[in-house]
Amino acid sequence: MASTFNRMLDRLEASTSALWEAYGKVGTALDAQRRFVADASHELRTPLTTIRNNIGLLRSFSQVTPEDREAALVQMGQEAERMSRLVQDLLALARADTGQAEPRTTVALAPLVKDVVAQARVVSAGNHRITADVRQAGEVVGDPDALRQVTLLLLDNAMKYAPAKGRIQVRLESRDGEVALSVADNGVGIDPEDMPHIFERFYRADRSRRAGGTGLGLAIAKGIVEQHGGDIDVESKPGKGAIFTVRLPKAGGLERVLSGA
Repeated sequence: MASTFNRMLDRLEASTSALWEAYGKVGTALDAQRRFVADASHELRTPLTTIRNNIGLLRSFSQVTPEDREAALVQMGQEAERMSRLVQDLLALARADTGQAEPRTTVALAPLVKDVVAQARVVSAGNHRITADVRQAGEVVGDPDALRQVTLLLLDNAMKYAPAKGRIQVRLESRDGEVALSVADNGVGIDPEDMPHIFERFYRADRSRRAGGTGLGLAIAKGIVEQHGGDIDVESKPGKGAIFTVRLPKAGGLERVLSGA
């Protein structure tokens, strides 16, 4: 009887520990959600305030000069575009959080990455030297649009922080059971204290790496990569640029990765 009672106490203690652990996870998730909502509200408040103030200016003063009117309209357009990007990013994160799975197919990454690099060169308009070492690295299973978005996000991030005429190097290669995509820039780099937070939503590193984005691009990239059974990391030193590397399982290995086999 004493032995049975002791076993019951052990099970009760284990259940209590599990319950407290679950409470802790829920509390952490709620805290993260509150921070996310507060950050999103803050990010939306700034462009809305700018637009509202400019509308008030145009309405209140009948003698606004053509130059001031044009400047107000341009600023309103820029802030509206910023809000549009933010809303799109928030929707992408919401889909990732709900685990919405996009249609998956076998994707050859080499032509996809080459196409994105060509697009980035057009966007850069000669402001950066974008080189690519894109090999036939094999195929992965996933959503080609999402994988294109990851590549674009990493190149966009590199273009923000590389100096004028700076180097951006894209490399795609086959490794043991995986495909590795890396994007390197020779920009300002990332401080060590910022490194653990670089993929957090709305996280902004020091002022030298703030370049007008929404602060969601790397978080979105990380979410997409993880949905594809891969991982993403960064290597950087202040003043030495940064290298972001995405690793994805080759087609045929994704099921084993997702199942934990």
